[in-house]
Amino acid sequence: MHDEAAVHYIDMIDQTTLGHRMIKKQFNTTPRAGWQIDPFGHSAVQAYLLGAELGFDSVHFARIDYQDREKRKADKALEVIWRGSRTFGSSSQIFANVFPVNYSPPDGFGFEILDESIMPVQDDLMLSDYNVEERVNDFVAAAIAQANVTRTNDIMYHGGRFQSSVCRILVPEYGQTYLSCEQGWPSARIIFYSIHLHRCKICIKQILASKI
Repeated sequence: MHDEAAVHYIDMIDQTTLGHRMIKKQFNTTPRAGWQIDPFGHSAVQAYLLGAELGFDSVHFARIDYQDREKRKADKALEVIWRGSRTFGSSSQIFANVFPVNYSPPDGFGFEILDESIMPVQDDLMLSDYNVEERVNDFVAAAIAQANVTRTNDIMYHGGRFQSSVCRILVPEYGQTYLSCEQGWPSARIIFYSIHLHRCKICIKQILASKI
């Protein structure tokens, strides 16, 4: 997605329009969520354009001022209903999600061929480096750490940029991670592949129910 801090709203509209046309042409689908990799600043125009005008349900990003991030983590305010216009009220609002650290998966769970921290899930008991319990504990610990600074009980990880280049490695590894977690935490954790729209609906419902 486009930057917000140093662009005119016409450029924001044009860039989004061109991008959506390409997606519609190539995949015959219309995006309902936005993922901003590196926006250098944020503006109310973005919330208004993506909410009221474009029909997005949510926007997700990582870059904010470090002091703002720390305060939001302390207040559990990383997830908010962002209302971009007082005039248009709730019709201009959108669910905004700020990641606690960055837009990448937890350390060791990138599963990319060039990821130096990669630690594959070894689920064969015959292997000397069998590590299912260790990997499950690491994954759950990362989820709990994020849950401690977020308002809702739904935790989402992105794949990060420059990711998913080798799907034959990535998909099986994530599948094994999810399966191992479900077996290790059968009553307390539910882990699944998801999309922004699914999380958006869950989180908005929880935020509105909390009345904060």
